[in-house]
Amino acid sequence: MDAIDPTTLLSAREQAALAAAEAVVAHGGALDPHMTSLADWERQVLSPEAIAAAEAEAAQAADPVGAVNAARERIRVIRERQATRTDVVQRLRIEAGGPLDLDFVQDHLMRISPAQAGPTVWVVQLLDVAGQTERGPLRRLAAAVSSMSQRRDGHVTWRSRADQPYGDVRYVTVSASSEGGAFTTRRWRLDSTLAVTQDTYGELRVRPYGRGDEHTLTVSSRSGEGRTDYFGHVVGEMAVRWWMAYLAREAVRAMVSPSPAPPSCVTCD
Repeated sequence: MDAIDPTTLLSAREQAALAAAEAVVAHGGALDPHMTSLADWERQVLSPEAIAAAEAEAAQAADPVGAVNAARERIRVIRERQATRTDVVQRLRIEAGGPLDLDFVQDHLMRISPAQAGPTVWVVQLLDVAGQTERGPLRRLAAAVSSMSQRRDGHVTWRSRADQPYGDVRYVTVSASSEGGAFTTRRWRLDSTLAVTQDTYGELRVRPYGRGDEHTLTVSSRSGEGRTDYFGHVVGEMAVRWWMAYLAREAVRAMVSPSPAPPSCVTCD
């Protein structure tokens, strides 16, 4: 999908469709004789702007009045989408209180998910869309993702509990918390429930399980004056990445750590 322009909060395709629809309304459905419908090969090489304009003109040719009505509806939908995204960005940037639904952010602002790109890339792209900020929920989220991805394991407490198997699924409750690291006192806590399945070839699949509000991330600022609670399956997808990475590091540590010496034998038969 097209990336969202941080200035307009619309993708290139949406901007093209909006411009084309506004042109249809402005001309009252009159057909521009220089525009024609497009062949399949033309759609593969032309820009989104050219395609949107051509589709609008083709609709005008068939039904000028209907084209104007359709264009007005398209404008309404795109403007409402733009207004919703503006509201989401404001919620991320301003201390408004209350928890933040990251699934809502994902649905309206993002073109990738943490499961696809990883938490760090996801939050970087969120900053690209919503803009950098020195404080507030967005800054706190970015700092927490950075901290959870880079903080030493010695400064993080992990807990996990596997429930009894249910068919071929094992549910694991995961939590991680940190009161601070070597260079920052930022505090956070992650709680999530994950579903783990294994196929006949031994391949594992780990995914968030349950409602979105059952996956939570709480972050406090350095000063302790600011705190934000985040929730959603997006948090669960982050938990999958961080938990699996932690287990991998633990496995490597166990592999390279010296084996304990066998107990000394004073008298042996």
